[in-house]
Formats: sequence, structure tokens, C-alpha cells
Amino acid sequence: MIKEIKSLNGNDFFYALTSGITNIMSRYEHLNKINVFPVPDGDTGTNLLFTLRPIIQIEKDSIDPHFGKTLNLIASTSIDSARGNSGTIIAQYFIGMAENAQDLDELTPDNIAKLFKDGFDAAYSAMQEPKEGTIVTVMRDVSSALSNNSNEQESNLLKTIKKIVKVAKKSLENTPEQMQLLKDCGVVDAGAEGYVNMLDGMLYYLENQKNMN
Repeated sequence: MIKEIKSLNGNDFFYALTSGITNIMSRYEHLNKINVFPVPDGDTGTNLLFTLRPIIQIEKDSIDPHFGKTLNLIASTSIDSARGNSGTIIAQYFIGMAENAQDLDELTPDNIAKLFKDGFDAAYSAMQEPKEGTIVTVMRDVSSALSNNSNEQESNLLKTIKKIVKVAKKSLENTPEQMQLLKDCGVVDAGAEGYVNMLDGMLYYLENQKNMN
């Protein structure tokens, strides 16, 4: 039975995200190994690690129960430490989410679709030449799934996040079908996998109240 979560305040979201980032950090070497796009320089995992690690190092006294304030702190921290293509994209994603969340006390089933769309829009617009089969493809698929389900009136936020993770994993598996380079190398997109690792780690925390790793 899926437990009931009606909303997430700033503290809840921060600790869930910390679990997601910890999950990426534990897999950064693997992400480096499968990094073949845009060039096989083996640094996607490292770039995500350096971009996101400062978030989990934020002083806990600075984390506000107000969701919008905490999200803004997360966004500003990530943009200051953004490194490489993948790091810049994920930082812009948080910036997009934060820009229109300043007045939100909590993350709820009613506002999550717009937040994820704002995140995708910002990440996509930050790319000079967006390519299918990359991290932004998965971000878009997640956003589209949320928007398409926005009329279903799901009151349990945990159920919504479980659906997000399921959609993200399926989208990730499909990235080699959208980019021949990935298919030829027998890998999924490294940045996209990092994004899915983050969502998966967040879900794990919400279900278990502890980090995935």
C-alpha cells in the first residue's frame, strides 16, 4: 500500500533532493563511463557531482520550511557551481522551477505539473542546439506526463512522484532509439541517466525516510 503524502514543504523537498543527489554521486563514475555525447570526454558524472554537491552542503539552518524559499536557495546554489553541459542544464532546470515558485508554501499535486514544465522550459531554452535522446528529452517526457494527468485529481503526491519516476525511466531507456550515437555505443544518455538517478533517489527518500545510498 502506498503511503499518503499530501504535500512537501521546503524541508521535505530538500531532504528528498539530498537523497537524489547522493544517488547521483554514488554513480558518477558509471555516468562518466557512458558519456559519449556531445563528445566522449567522460566527465558528465563529475560535472553533475560538482554542480549538485554544494546543495547538500548548504547549512541546515538555511533551509526554510517555505518551499519557494528553499527551492530558490537550491537554484542559486546550483547555478553558482554549475559545471559542464549537464551541470548547466540541471542548474537551469532548478532556476526555471524556482522563478515562479516564490509564493508557494508547499509542493502539491496541484502545482507540481507547472513546476516541472517551468523547469523543462528553462533547461531547453538554455541549450544552443537541443538534441533528442538527451536529458532534456526525459525532462520533457516527465513534464508532458504530468500535464496530461493534471485533470485526474490525484491527491497523493507520492503516487504522482512514482509515476514521474516510471515515465523518466522509460524515457531514458528510449534515448538510444532517438540518437544513433548512443545506439552504436550501446548506452543511454549519461546526463539523462543522472537526472533519473536524482528522481529515483528522491522517491526512495519519500518512501523510506532515508537516503538511497
